[in-house]
Amino acid sequence: MTNTKFHQLESSHNTAYNTLNQKIMDLKQHSEIIENDTLLNVNKEFQNIQKNVSMALADLELHIKDNSRKVAVTSCVSNEKTYNTGTSIKFDNVRTSIEIKNLSTFKSTGKFSCEVEGLYHISVYIVSYTARSEYSIYKNNNKLTTTYSDTAGHIQTSAGAVVMKMNVGDTIFVIPDFNMHVYADHWSCITTAMIK
Repeated sequence: MTNTKFHQLESSHNTAYNTLNQKIMDLKQHSEIIENDTLLNVNKEFQNIQKNVSMALADLELHIKDNSRKVAVTSCVSNEKTYNTGTSIKFDNVRTSIEIKNLSTFKSTGKFSCEVEGLYHISVYIVSYTARSEYSIYKNNNKLTTTYSDTAGHIQTSAGAVVMKMNVGDTIFVIPDFNMHVYADHWSCITTAMIK
């Protein structure tokens, strides 16, 4: 073998070696890029899962808190008087209040405003001597139920009760359908209680 052929063969071998070496380095670099991209994607996916789990836990805690929350108020009329047709009866003598924040509005207007969404039981009893004693329980200006008693001038108690789903901001109030004398103190009261 001549020197020239040897050099050609050596040169060809070196070129092939360098090309192969470069391809191995390119493949290694490409593999590292893919590995880094995969690691970044896995990290992002993990962060999304972590965020979703945190949000789900916070939502669950809120539902547990709402389901364990107790809301109730019992309040009676403080001043005996005749209420005119269409006037809300004011149950302004609060006897029991649990988790009710806006009692002042309730006491001044006679309207209970729901602060926590849920299923509520509302019961009302009123003592009157009005010959035709009739009043209705309203939710957001919609009549739910009416009680009636014809006392013929004698003192008598009439009572009404409803169970309903209430949303935040819904109001409950009681209005006489005719002018009606209402006895005060423990004789005429309303109870609103969240049952679920």
